[in-house]
Amino acid sequence: MPEARGKLAKIAANEVLLWLFSNTEFEKVVTHVPVNNPLALAYARRAGMKDEGINRKSIRVSGELIDQFSLGVTKDEFLCQQQYQ
Repeated sequence: MPEARGKLAKIAANEVLLWLFSNTEFEKVVTHVPVNNPLALAYARRAGMKDEGINRKSIRVSGELIDQFSLGVTKDEFLCQQQYQ
């Protein structure tokens, strides 16, 4: 939704990752984004996630198997990013 984009979305992603890394034993957060969703891919990258590869033909969309981008951020990477914001 347009009202949930931009600065507010970046803050939300940051707060979720901060909570996860502060309140769980998670050392890494990963996501998979279908190649036909460029807005979700851009959002994951703005949240600090790094490209890790392609999971080929891994999700069915409208009857067709399509690829997904794999992205992730480690606890150390995230905390380092926080120092420079």
